[in-house]
Amino acid sequence: MLCGFFLALPAAAQDIPNVSPNQVAPNLSPDRSISQDGVGSTVYSRAVNGVVWIECAGNDKKGEAFAKFGTGSILTAHGVILTNHHVVDGADRCHAALKPQGLAALTSKTPRYKLAWLALEPSKDLALLVMENAPAGLVSIPLGSMEDVQVGQEVHAIGHPRGQAWTYTKGVVSQIHIQAQGNPPFVADIVQTQTPISTGNSGGPLLTSSGKLIAVNTFARNDAQNLNYAVAVSEVHRFIGDVMRRPDSKPRPFSQAETGTKAEAESAPSTAKPADCESPKTLGEERSRKSAAKIVSVDIGCTGRANAAYFVPDDPDKEMVLHVSTQSPAPGGDRYFDVRYYVDQRTGKVLWSWHDVDRDGKPDYMGVHKNGEKTPSEFIPFNATLGRRVFQP
Repeated sequence: MLCGFFLALPAAAQDIPNVSPNQVAPNLSPDRSISQDGVGSTVYSRAVNGVVWIECAGNDKKGEAFAKFGTGSILTAHGVILTNHHVVDGADRCHAALKPQGLAALTSKTPRYKLAWLALEPSKDLALLVMENAPAGLVSIPLGSMEDVQVGQEVHAIGHPRGQAWTYTKGVVSQIHIQAQGNPPFVADIVQTQTPISTGNSGGPLLTSSGKLIAVNTFARNDAQNLNYAVAVSEVHRFIGDVMRRPDSKPRPFSQAETGTKAEAESAPSTAKPADCESPKTLGEERSRKSAAKIVSVDIGCTGRANAAYFVPDDPDKEMVLHVSTQSPAPGGDRYFDVRYYVDQRTGKVLWSWHDVDRDGKPDYMGVHKNGEKTPSEFIPFNATLGRRVFQP
């Protein structure tokens, strides 16, 4: 269905993956050298606004009122949210809160957005929700794949352990378990990790150092140390795929949820569908006023706006430049492209990239793409005098 969107894109451009949010470059140290300990803080700053606080309320089987909270990950700019089923199970109303700016704390005055459910799957402990009247400019978290998961790799979590809102922890992947069985009806692929999680982290993202969601933090063992588990992204993709194949359903209020059973539901046609966000969507094309080239405006990640642009010279021997804006502009502000990929038009290989981490209009790092791969193999401080020759494969 999406093939028609790519007809206006150069062949090389079609091979560029969803790069918004972009590959995470290191933070800057005070002397503007590469920070050796900045990966975690960079992952947090890039992803935290895509993590929501979820609070639910209802009455249990005895008729007694209860309230609970958890974490969710925003998947699309339209407010589709992924979380655990047990976070919302039994509730008749749920709301989400976005992270307040800066170090401001979550309070009763923090805006809450009513949630409806799109699909509930207790056997995988997953739920897909949608924010009603979602505000503009939502930050989404990109889904990874099982190819992004390896035993021993560093991973990062953001959530609300014991109500400590938007808390960051990190650890490593300890093991991967395929179709592990838990309390019935739970059977799912899970990622075992030593990343500390507690009550309140449930439903939150387990992230790679490049900011991709590879699992949903779900439970921990209380009878041992450092045994924490997250539902793997393989299950997330299957879950979303099942939802996508149900064209006759729509978001429903929690008062209509079937507690403890699989609910058949899907987003309404106006709701963004995550599977449609895997490749760029062309929004427009125009001739450059300064060069013999065309400029192709692109929406990466179903944001509903042009957050990237391809500069494609008429001369195929000249490199194409992919400009990416990894952050939504402030209300009334101008879009800013903080990352650039330089791509060989004939081969589709990425030659090099530059990254403006502090968004001051000047690149801070060059990304090294030794074999033309899309993801930088390393970052080095930007030095304009070196030029791009050092990055030619």
